[in-house]
Amino acid sequence: MTELTFQDGGITVHVYTDDVEAVFALDEAQRRGIALGGPYSALYHKAHTAPGEDHIHVYMKNNELFALNISGTAHDRSHGVRIPNRVVKAVQKYFPKVTLPRDNIIESMSLIDEITWLTEEAKS
Repeated sequence: MTELTFQDGGITVHVYTDDVEAVFALDEAQRRGIALGGPYSALYHKAHTAPGEDHIHVYMKNNELFALNISGTAHDRSHGVRIPNRVVKAVQKYFPKVTLPRDNIIESMSLIDEITWLTEEAKS
């Protein structure tokens, strides 16, 4: 007999079963996609549009932390997010095509890079 324990908001549920398939189904329902260790999991998505990039969505207890394109750039407004070390190691293992950003911080959008400065001299 196998015991599964689930906790949520101060409530603890114990499930006892001999059904191996049920054990796997209940365990898998606690996360989205591939388990990365601890409370983290990830889903790999193909590009939704053309042009677009394949990307991963990373979750902590089913709440999305960030989304990252395989090029290492932000996806779905995940600019400036710091990727936890445990997630970095798991992404390298399970998603080797994904380029991780320098310092494990997803690039931030900079408006300065997008501005064209127009200057002119004042005539006297």
